Amino acid sequence: MKITKEQVKNYITAGVIFTIGDLISQLINWKVSGTNPSLSRTVGMFLVGTFLYPLEIDAYFRWLANSRWRVNLESSTLGKLLASLFQKEGDALKLTAIGRTIGAALFFNPIWVARHFTFIELFTKLPQGVNLKFIVTYFISSLKPGLISFIYGLPLSLIGNYVVQEKMRLELRVIGSAILTLIFAIYYGVMAWLLK
Repeated sequence: MKITKEQVKNYITAGVIFTIGDLISQLINWKVSGTNPSLSRTVGMFLVGTFLYPLEIDAYFRWLANSRWRVNLESSTLGKLLASLFQKEGDALKLTAIGRTIGAALFFNPIWVARHFTFIELFTKLPQGVNLKFIVTYFISSLKPGLISFIYGLPLSLIGNYVVQEKMRLELRVIGSAILTLIFAIYYGVMAWLLK
């Protein structure tokens, strides 16, 4: 995939937005639990939010928008149920906004969330030193909180991803996703504060 100048600009913008969201989350967490914000976490999340997340999110959103399917939706009950997820384009089917929304929401699945939690912990603990065993153990222990976070966040995720998939140009969806992530960072921080 060749990356254009506009994509680079969007990736940097997304990285700044991801970082602001994480910093707000750190500040809320500081207020709730007294955990000091971490410079290494902020820098690490900027790097991940600029160089990893936008690349994978952009590639996946482009795949959702451009993929074509050859499925006979009339041949089965399941096919008829799935018909609202596809629209005819020539002799193939492409995902509707609803189909892309569900696809986008599923991209940020419990494993993705657990990986994100692991990045946060990795960058927070980096000054003290970490090893591969720590990273793997933390990732595995993050799967259950990742699942819970995914389930509780699904209504907001579906609404936000619908807006991103339906109302934003493909080139700007990575920025829309970063804004949605910023909202989630605030949402989780506020929920932690309310549930304390």
